[in-house]
Amino acid sequence: MNLNMKKVWLAEFVGTFSLVFFGCGSMIAVEKGIVTSSYSAWVFGSTVFLMIVFFEKISNAHFNPAVSVGFLFKKRFPRSNFLFTGVLKPAELFLPLSISLRPQQL
Repeated sequence: MNLNMKKVWLAEFVGTFSLVFFGCGSMIAVEKGIVTSSYSAWVFGSTVFLMIVFFEKISNAHFNPAVSVGFLFKKRFPRSNFLFTGVLKPAELFLPLSISLRPQQL
């Protein structure tokens, strides 16, 4: 794996981690009655915006696997990159969930 792919994976990991951690964390706060659902929408939107701003030039900001699949079908995303990020995407999703949820909530 070359340095460029390491940067891409790190950017994808941080972006997906942030989206899942803050987004799902805000939904947990809504469920517990701490904040309203409009706050959760604001958190999701702000997180997506910030991650795109920070990582667009490194990884094209494909934090949602559906975006990567769509670009793959349009032949705008290299198949080799998709296989690499597709294999690591579950780890990117489950790590923040395991941090934000207590074991009895899983």
